[in-house]
Parts: sequence; C-alpha cells; structure tokens
Amino acid sequence: MDNKAHDHPEGPYITGVGALDGDCFDVNLSNGHTILLELKEHLDEPAFAAIVKSGAFCKPKTDGTRVYWDDGPSITFEDLIKMLTSDGQDKQTDGEVHL
Repeated sequence: MDNKAHDHPEGPYITGVGALDGDCFDVNLSNGHTILLELKEHLDEPAFAAIVKSGAFCKPKTDGTRVYWDDGPSITFEDLIKMLTSDGQDKQTDGEVHL
C-alpha cells in the first residue's frame, strides 16, 4: 500500500491505496474512512486494459489527491466521490476517469 499523505485543509485526502482482489481496491482516507473502489466496468477501456496487460493494475499509487498508475489512468478524489454518488454513468477519456 502506498502511503503518501498530503495535508488538505479543505477536507479529507487519500492516505493510501491497495489492491484487494481482481478489480477492487481499498482507498484509505485521512478521516479514517475507507472507500472500496471497484473498476470492473472500466477494464475494457484502453487505458485500464493496458495496465491490466502490463501487470501494473494491482499496483496503484496515490499522491493524496488521486489514485493513479504509472503511465496509466488517474482518478481524482473528487471523481471517487462522484463515483460513489452517481448512477454509474461515468466516462473515461485520455487516461482519466471523468464523471
């Protein structure tokens, strides 16, 4: 699990991210909460398919503001929250998930 915490006065930030199984990750927040991030519906998208093929999918990182993969997609904290509150109608463009 990558643990790069950054201080964000406006609210919680990502303190760590780790692979659980298959397409699920735990995203740990500075306020003690954990988000279970499931990316099954994104695995056929080119950016995610490439990191699955390379073996990097199970090695996500964080800089406190996003979950990302080296040379791969990036999901911001704000987009994580939107994913939790949306009906699943998100779009992926240029290696980033946009909701």
